[in-house]
Amino acid sequence: MHVPRAILAAQKAPRRIDAVAPPAAVAGAGAAGAGVGGAPSAAASSLSQHGSAWNAAGTYEERDVSPWASAELTARLGSVRIALAPRGGGELGGELGGEVNVSSVTGVEGHASIIANRGKVKRPFEFKLDLAWEMDGGDPATACAGVISYGEISPAPTGAAEAVTIEIQSEWFTKPPGNAAAKDWAASVLAGPFRAKVLAETTAFVEALAIK
Repeated sequence: MHVPRAILAAQKAPRRIDAVAPPAAVAGAGAAGAGVGGAPSAAASSLSQHGSAWNAAGTYEERDVSPWASAELTARLGSVRIALAPRGGGELGGELGGEVNVSSVTGVEGHASIIANRGKVKRPFEFKLDLAWEMDGGDPATACAGVISYGEISPAPTGAAEAVTIEIQSEWFTKPPGNAAAKDWAASVLAGPFRAKVLAETTAFVEALAIK
């Protein structure tokens, strides 16, 4: 059969070939970058919507930090020391002066944890402990010592005036003051500046736990 030269020339002329990606590659690229309607995929979203560094997936996870919390709380409360000014000055305007300090922190029991769940982090804790204190350095009649047993130290409810709930279970003198007036003065110190300092240290503990 004779084929005209014009047709043979047209068949031999170079033609443009467009590159076509394999179907699997196209599908993979679309799945990795977007979901239905072009929205970011779950994998892409998880990169920006994760919890803490130790729980990047944002799933439920609980980490026990009780040993750290127990040591931190013990150290902070063990550092409590308050100078009491004599008559004419100071927080109390007291007539005797001296100082009150924590001599030991014992019977520490409780727990603390960090809980991450669906992108939210909570840090619950609850402890009980005994604080032994001493008051000395002023009038000899005011020299005394005692123990305050805290039945609960825990986070305060949302909206509370103070960051920590502190409940005293019991308290007693191990060395009573010399007279009734000195006993009343010691009680006012414990209920006033001493409690305020304990509250400040437990609040600082909560702040330290918040960045743990």
